[in-house]
Amino acid sequence: MGDHGALTVRLEPVSLDVPLAGASAELPPGRYAKLSVGDTGCGMNGSTLAHILEPFFTTKAPGRGTGLGLAVVHGIVKDHGGAIVVTSRPGAGTKFEIYFPAVDIRTAAKTALPLAEPPLGRGERILYVDDEASILALSKHILEGCGYRVAGFTDPLDALRAFQTTPDEFDAVLTDFAMPQFSGLELAESILRIRSTIPVVLMSGHLRPEDRQTAQRVGLREILRKPSSVGEMVYALGRLFGRPAKND
Repeated sequence: MGDHGALTVRLEPVSLDVPLAGASAELPPGRYAKLSVGDTGCGMNGSTLAHILEPFFTTKAPGRGTGLGLAVVHGIVKDHGGAIVVTSRPGAGTKFEIYFPAVDIRTAAKTALPLAEPPLGRGERILYVDDEASILALSKHILEGCGYRVAGFTDPLDALRAFQTTPDEFDAVLTDFAMPQFSGLELAESILRIRSTIPVVLMSGHLRPEDRQTAQRVGLREILRKPSSVGEMVYALGRLFGRPAKND
């Protein structure tokens, strides 16, 4: 929005009598919760608008963005049975309308499955790599609270140097995929060449088919879809160390 402008956020129930036109995925008639986020910024032209939900599409300069943010949002919304409608004009701002199927909270409470107790660590040392410092700090704090020792790095090359120095000090590796200069797949390949038996988990908002093939060929143990909760990471680590979650 530049140096000034207005951002509007609104949540409201809506009912669709006919399928919604212009949505990113087909929405049948029914009840939905609509989250609207709009701004009074510079807006987008038609060619940009047509591609903004596509993976790796970005208008930022090289090295300034991965083009995965909106693609990840689109994937999450679609996985929940929803869709996105985007409207924008140059000089007139942009509006995102996100539709989620409405759920009766009383029915949901009756049918909800009991949560499994997450498996806790036993002092295992985890090499955690994410170029976003805020995500790294939060994940490190929570994983340490779950019984793991975490060495965190925002620079994958620094992480690789640390592993090269003391490869036997680590019990598992969790790494983001999309990072500048050196991807999580490249990091995983380098680490597994040094120590082929260490379990590596890749976290990604979007992987191309060829990336998945590389991950399988390299020998990655798991792929977690971003944004993944810390709970999902804890469950993944439990599986790696042979400690499945416990049901009450």
